[in-house]
Amino acid sequence: MAINKFKTTQESQIEISVLMLPSHANFGGKIHGGYILSLMDQIAFGCASKHSGNYCVTASVDKVNFL
Repeated sequence: MAINKFKTTQESQIEISVLMLPSHANFGGKIHGGYILSLMDQIAFGCASKHSGNYCVTASVDKVNFL
């Protein structure tokens, strides 16, 4: 029987840097919400995969509000 090992948040933490280009912005100069959502999905994949040691996918997102 395997013993569960609890992990700290640092063990699952990742860091990315992304250069926001004018092509990512709307006419008002704000970054498109869909692009931010895409980055969120990439970061969630990285954290979940690092935490679990397995390939992970986004099964669902409960709610996203763009204001």
